[in-house]
Amino acid sequence: MINKINQHTETRSPKGQQTPTLPRIQNALNLAAQDAVELHREHGLPLVVWQDGKTTPIAAASVKPKTKARKPTGK
Repeated sequence: MINKINQHTETRSPKGQQTPTLPRIQNALNLAAQDAVELHREHGLPLVVWQDGKTTPIAAASVKPKTKARKPTGK
């Protein structure tokens, strides 16, 4: 299974250079999560997290802001 994952961690760019795919995906997920927290804070809505085997609402204000992930540059 690990070999299958490793096979998909790099792709070729149009110029033939290797581009790490997995870090780009992780960065995109981090940006999406940060955006979700910000939106919930702005609208006063709770976040729903998985905790102790069930979904639990928590106040968005209780989540520490993280350093912004890098926005994709399109390269």
